[in-house]
Amino acid sequence: MIRHRRSKRAIRRKHIARLKKARKNYYYWPEHSLDERQLGMIVNTVPMCSCWMCGNPRRHLKELTIQEQKALLDTREQIELFYSDPFDNDNMGWSMYDAFGSDEDLD
Repeated sequence: MIRHRRSKRAIRRKHIARLKKARKNYYYWPEHSLDERQLGMIVNTVPMCSCWMCGNPRRHLKELTIQEQKALLDTREQIELFYSDPFDNDNMGWSMYDAFGSDEDLD
């Protein structure tokens, strides 16, 4: 059995046609269709603009992206947990592993 491989050009054309069909009514209501030039631009670059609302917050607002903020918060929590006193009952030390509660509960 011989399998025919599609050429890269054919696959690329297929995906471009698929994206044009999917993004035909991407930014506007269905009754407002895009011309061929705008449709070609949307296939290659999805956002129509690079304003401060749509663009990268590092460039426009001088702040971290949401993914960078989450990574920084996770790193800070790990550092705090690493440097915390394991015998401090007020902190998240060994008390979180204590199945019977603290000594105060026994009184």
